[in-house]
Amino acid sequence: MGSVSWVPGSDRHEPTHRPRIVPSAAGDGCEVTTRDHRRHEIRAGIRAATPLAFAALPFGVVYGVAVVDSGTPVGVGIAASWIVLAGASQLSILELLDAGASWLVVVATALVINARFALYATALAPSFSEFPRRWRYTLPYLFTDQASALAMGHFPSVPDPDRRRWWFLGAGLFF
Repeated sequence: MGSVSWVPGSDRHEPTHRPRIVPSAAGDGCEVTTRDHRRHEIRAGIRAATPLAFAALPFGVVYGVAVVDSGTPVGVGIAASWIVLAGASQLSILELLDAGASWLVVVATALVINARFALYATALAPSFSEFPRRWRYTLPYLFTDQASALAMGHFPSVPDPDRRRWWFLGAGLFF
């Protein structure tokens, strides 16, 4: 018997079209899912992240100004925005590179600052363990302080892993 990740009437929104049956990620049968279900969860994640995203917007401006003032090539600054997701690490890296620090010092500093993400990963691991493998490998890229805190508050009230992963996708991508 397969797992059912969406049951009509279990959510506030009914699907506008017939549910589609797809193979279960666990390989144990089939699960019911709809595009509306996914959209609803993504939108819910976006709504949850919106206040925090607006609060973080000034930090993004500060980082952009710091990149330009540091003399670091703009392309490197943009790449760091995608590769180094922690703002404190981004600013520290810029300052250390500007001061002529060695790459070893720069990388070690970033690793120490980002060590908190190991705690987030530990806290969210039980919830993420229920996700299919491709989701377990890609969604953690969206870990930020804000997305992780939102997930830690949201996940305990949502037993369905399918709903949790689409919600986190919306929150993490938006943030």
